Amino acid sequence: MSRTDLADNKIFFFEHPDDYEVPDSVSSLQETLLDFFCTVIDRLGIYHEDAFEQPSYLLPILQVFDERERTRITATIERYETIKQRALALQKRHDREREWVDFFYERFFDPLASIFDMTASDSRWAARMKFYYDSFEYAHDRPWSFFSNQFRRESQQTARLTQPIPDLAACFSIFDFRTDASQWPWARWLKDVMVENFSRATLERLGKHGLHPSATGIYHEGRQEGIDPSNSVCYPWLIVEHKKVEQRGTTDCYCRAANDAAAALMMLRRLARYSADNVIPPVVTMTTAGEVVRIWIAFFDRNQEAYVSAQPPPSEGGLL
Repeated sequence: MSRTDLADNKIFFFEHPDDYEVPDSVSSLQETLLDFFCTVIDRLGIYHEDAFEQPSYLLPILQVFDERERTRITATIERYETIKQRALALQKRHDREREWVDFFYERFFDPLASIFDMTASDSRWAARMKFYYDSFEYAHDRPWSFFSNQFRRESQQTARLTQPIPDLAACFSIFDFRTDASQWPWARWLKDVMVENFSRATLERLGKHGLHPSATGIYHEGRQEGIDPSNSVCYPWLIVEHKKVEQRGTTDCYCRAANDAAAALMMLRRLARYSADNVIPPVVTMTTAGEVVRIWIAFFDRNQEAYVSAQPPPSEGGLL
């Protein structure tokens, strides 16, 4: 699958945000992703990476904080330095893609998920917030079988687009209390109205009317087989693609991410038909090509001609 194949299906990506005018919803999300207020770099006023490696420069700045805060900031800097050195070692050894994938899971994705895991030490308020609002599920290397060639044709897309198989997708949970309520710590205190839109019963019912919340197509009409609990996820909101740095590897990684994101947007476009305001929210995508990490924002825009005229040559990179 090439960049030309994507463009033929009206899927475009650009490296420079200034190449086009984005909708307000995208600008708002972009501002949120770039909000570094109260982070270590913001609090210290240091925006150059080398400064963190110069004690003579860093120590006088730390003196303005009390001992407890200095300890916390120093531990954070040391942790970031460890991550950096590990990435540099992988790059120097030209390690395989699997090593890079393990690195990002260990250092970023697993810690992110653990923040929202309920623990025995959580207060009632914290546990309730995690259960109803913050928890999510990861799906690894899961084929998005819903996007078959038939579905592509129905959506006026060509068969040259491959079936998405993201390295990782963060999705919303589907609440299914009829099968095994023990896996839901708050099931006994469940407020049905708070999870109704993400319940299996509601999504199965809406599936009969053309709503498809799952990229694996688990709620297709006429389904006879059971549903694996690991497939009870819906509407991916973060998509990750990894690639080892090699010739054409970076561009291939971007193309795969664009294909994945376009598929997620197609699901949200169908969902918007049931919405009063008909707004299609953007999707965040992350690509890692070796140590190079990019965060992309994928969005649907009806003004396709603007992107056709702004499309860079096939040899250049791009940003969704």
